[in-house]
Amino acid sequence: MKLKRMNREPRGTFYTRQNGQLTATVWKDSRVMMLLSTGHQGWRDPTNLTLKRKCPDEATGRLKPRTVPAPSQAVDYTKSMGGVDRGDQLRSYHTCARKSQLWWRSILYILIDITRVNAWLSYKHHHPAIDSETDSDSSEPEPENTPKMTSKFVEEVATSLIEGYSKGTTPRQFSGSKPVPAHNSGGH
Repeated sequence: MKLKRMNREPRGTFYTRQNGQLTATVWKDSRVMMLLSTGHQGWRDPTNLTLKRKCPDEATGRLKPRTVPAPSQAVDYTKSMGGVDRGDQLRSYHTCARKSQLWWRSILYILIDITRVNAWLSYKHHHPAIDSETDSDSSEPEPENTPKMTSKFVEEVATSLIEGYSKGTTPRQFSGSKPVPAHNSGGH
């Protein structure tokens, strides 16, 4: 019943409740948005915390840009909401995912891909002036000096992770044990 009442409120209206560090906010944008945060306060600064939205004009009915008051949770969410999509895009370029009927393998492949993307982002952050050898599958245009994730980078990461473990060690034999015979028994 309260949500129905909130739908009739003007755009930009919000109500908030705070208990310790936990803040619950209900904000009316084009629809009612419910936000839960431990990193924001329940008050807002009406001069700084606004979002640009296309709202219908009352006289003509056409969409026109307008600034709408917003809580700080909604402003921060709007600023960083494309991060998951960008991460999925980077993950799809050089994925190691394979079909499997075992559920844990799918999760393992996703975690390996996420780790690879995080390694790339960390590498890019610490080496901003890399010559970009472009053999990436990216269809999104990027600036000329932006390094791109290449199959060479993925191969180097895999090689450095395997290095030292690829040779393996021979298993130890206990002094009292007999080796397993190389031939099969007659009735087998």
